[in-house]
Amino acid sequence: QVGCQSHYRAAPVLMAIRWRESLDAHLVHNATWAMPYLQSPWRAAAASFAPAFPSPSDQASDQVWIRFAVICFGGALTLVFLGVALSGAVLTRTLCCFSANALKRPSLAPFICLCFLTAAIMAIGALAYLFLGHRGLVALEAELEWFLREAATLTREGIFLSDSTGRAVSALAVAAPSCASSGASIFQAIGRELDIARTALDAFVSDIAGHNSRLQYTLAGARDMSRMVLFAVVLPAALVLSCCTALACVAWRSQRRPWYSECDCCCCPYSVRGVGALLFAPTILLVSLLAAGEFGVGIATASFCRDVDRNVVSYVRHVATVADASVVQFYVGGGMSSHALLDELRQANEALSMARGLAASSTGILRKVCADTLAFDIGRGIDASTASLEVLDQALRPERVYPHYNGAVRQGICETMLSGLAWLVLCEIVVVAVCLPTQAFVAHRLLERAQAWRCSLSVQPRVVA
Repeated sequence: QVGCQSHYRAAPVLMAIRWRESLDAHLVHNATWAMPYLQSPWRAAAASFAPAFPSPSDQASDQVWIRFAVICFGGALTLVFLGVALSGAVLTRTLCCFSANALKRPSLAPFICLCFLTAAIMAIGALAYLFLGHRGLVALEAELEWFLREAATLTREGIFLSDSTGRAVSALAVAAPSCASSGASIFQAIGRELDIARTALDAFVSDIAGHNSRLQYTLAGARDMSRMVLFAVVLPAALVLSCCTALACVAWRSQRRPWYSECDCCCCPYSVRGVGALLFAPTILLVSLLAAGEFGVGIATASFCRDVDRNVVSYVRHVATVADASVVQFYVGGGMSSHALLDELRQANEALSMARGLAASSTGILRKVCADTLAFDIGRGIDASTASLEVLDQALRPERVYPHYNGAVRQGICETMLSGLAWLVLCEIVVVAVCLPTQAFVAHRLLERAQAWRCSLSVQPRVVA
């Protein structure tokens, strides 16, 4: 009975979860037709006036990168100055009051429509980013997590092979005293080759660990950037919605009852001054600052995506090590036949192949001069290690790695994230430069006329006896 009760209690929750999953799948499936229209225009438009990204030859010059950042964010200062000017204008209009004549009650319909239009434009920008930009960052995080899992797997396999080779060397050292001088010399030759293989595998594990740590740092940075941009999307949307709601409530109440016991046709209601000073001016300034930062990031991203493969190599050469740059150059830029990881695996494979050849060609001699039969199985152990090296080599093939880079950088950053960010910045600029100032001025004028209309009603004609 208790089990049945818990089942019935959990049934609505399970139904809600399944409904949400089906709704998400339905929205994603039905919205795929809009993706080309949302993505295609922005990459070319932003790249047309973005500065040139630093070339790979400029990776050591910090001045080049500083100049690039100044150029990218220099245009964003225009939005900052615009926000400061508009917020100052709204504050000035809040403190000033002009007389108005109104013979009839002013209508709230234009003002309410303007509030809905402002909220709708801001919602379009936020939803476009959540649908495109945030999904691109999620794809970037997913691909980075795949690289981390692959690096962890390669590290485990490399450690296992290094330990197996070390145990084989130890077994040869134990078996060597039971052999004659000819067998001991063969064991020493096989041991030298196994030492070479183990050294190469240790270097491979060390390089993979270094790449793994830098991948973890990159993943942490991507997650932080995703959270910061998401906060920069939610905060302006909430502030704009608060401004629209607060001012709509003030305007609605102004139509219901007078604000003052005494009529003053040239005085604006104090609540409107508070809304303008406490909400509208700070919101305009804050949204303009966030839009400026997002605009600078978008310009830098557009410059990066203009020639993405070359620019990835250039950026990695600037922020990472030479080993990281060689790996990225091999998989992304081309023009290289190998890199450090593949060279280390190839060196280990050649040493193991040499050891296996020595063991195979000396099997008859070892059986005659050695008493320890454990040494005769060394060839099978080398064959197993060689097979594991082949698996590692296949895991590092370009045709296996490049699709994940393509999904993370070309599609995640240069397509979806850049397009979503462009829509967000465009909507925020329209809201800051047009909607919010117009809404503040219209609200003040509306309430001045409403106050004048109430004053005209309060004036009673005097009857002369």
